[in-house]
Amino acid sequence: MVARMDPGGGSERTIRRFKQQASDVSDRVRDEAKSLKDQAVEKVEQVTELVKDEASRLIDEQKSRAADKIEKVGSVIRKSAGVLQSAKIGGVAQYVDMAASATQQASKYIEDTDLNQMAEDLSQVIRRHPVAIFGGVLLAGIAVGRFIKAGERTEQE
Repeated sequence: MVARMDPGGGSERTIRRFKQQASDVSDRVRDEAKSLKDQAVEKVEQVTELVKDEASRLIDEQKSRAADKIEKVGSVIRKSAGVLQSAKIGGVAQYVDMAASATQQASKYIEDTDLNQMAEDLSQVIRRHPVAIFGGVLLAGIAVGRFIKAGERTEQE
């Protein structure tokens, strides 16, 4: 009896070996891709945190500037109330003084309140007084439109 060698036996081992190597390479590529993805996610989170911090810093800076300006306006209004009081126009002075107090309260509110709370407060006011808000926005739009129109006339002249 003559033993025959299976001519495909060697090639089957070679194919299995190639499959195993391909599987190993595939696993390495998958692991490396996951590692790169994790690194990218980490970098995005870091950049996002930096952007949030910078935006928060800029918002706080702008809030502080706005509060200072409003406080200065309130101070001027309060001085005007004093002038009106000394000129014996007490009724008007009282209203002007109330306006000064309101501007100073607004300044303190802006300085002390964070942006999220301001947005929540604004949404509550809008829910309570939608018609007044709509009317105010409409009047502001008309005023801005007239202001722009007046600027165009001045440029044409």
